[in-house]
Amino acid sequence: AEKKNPTARLSKTLEPLRGEYDHILLDCPPTINLLAENVFAAADVIVVPLIPTTLSLMAHKQLLDFLAGNGYKSSQVYAFFSMVDGRKKMHRELIAQARGEYEHVLDAAIPYLSHVEQMGVYRAPVGVFAASSPAAAAYDQLWQELHTAITP
Repeated sequence: AEKKNPTARLSKTLEPLRGEYDHILLDCPPTINLLAENVFAAADVIVVPLIPTTLSLMAHKQLLDFLAGNGYKSSQVYAFFSMVDGRKKMHRELIAQARGEYEHVLDAAIPYLSHVEQMGVYRAPVGVFAASSPAAAAYDQLWQELHTAITP
């Protein structure tokens, strides 16, 4: 049966975990391939990080079009912005444009700050090594918004 419907494989694998966890988060590369289609089929919600660039917004539109054109639930796609520099007019304009054009663009925006980059160095969430930083506050806001949006 898996060969006839290869996109159901991940759903089948995750099924036993659904009763044990409130949320199962999968981090995926930004591409549309068989792995991504498995995630789309298994996911209740898809969270898409965007950077404030025209190319990123075009890719987001392509993703939404792909989901809608292939029978996936595009209504459960939530986007947020990352690598945001609020001093840049273009960043502010593109974020406003996205919020005007697409549903479910969250208010939380992850700033382009060194604390965000240092998560890889420390191999820890920013809240662990810089709990009072603006970056930690932004991630907390992101989680609060997501949690509110996805919790029945």
